[in-house]
Amino acid sequence: MALIIHLLVKWAVISGVFVGLAIAMPAFRVGARLRFALAAVTFGAANILLGWVLGFALKALIFLPNLLTLGLLGLLVPVVVNAALLKAVDVKFGEALEIKGFQPLLAAAAVISVAGFLVDKLV
Repeated sequence: MALIIHLLVKWAVISGVFVGLAIAMPAFRVGARLRFALAAVTFGAANILLGWVLGFALKALIFLPNLLTLGLLGLLVPVVVNAALLKAVDVKFGEALEIKGFQPLLAAAAVISVAGFLVDKLV
């Protein structure tokens, strides 16, 4: 039961951070409100359900370079996974959300990664 509560809290926080970033960053163009809300819910669910699979696959792929950099390369894995998920949501919900540029995409992915890390450690 604690795992379900943890996942629900993480989903809510990540979806909330996604909405906050989209509203606060000028590089995010928000269109239809209902479709945007659906995009936020979808991103949160994809982050919870697919994030660990993509993270595991990426960590397995960069195992040796990660080992050689004493784990520093592994710090980038959540950012890359979140950037890929953000881009997928951007493509899927094009009229509801548009991310203009690579740097805002990486900045949003980094903020979402930090929020996910904090939820994992605090909840």
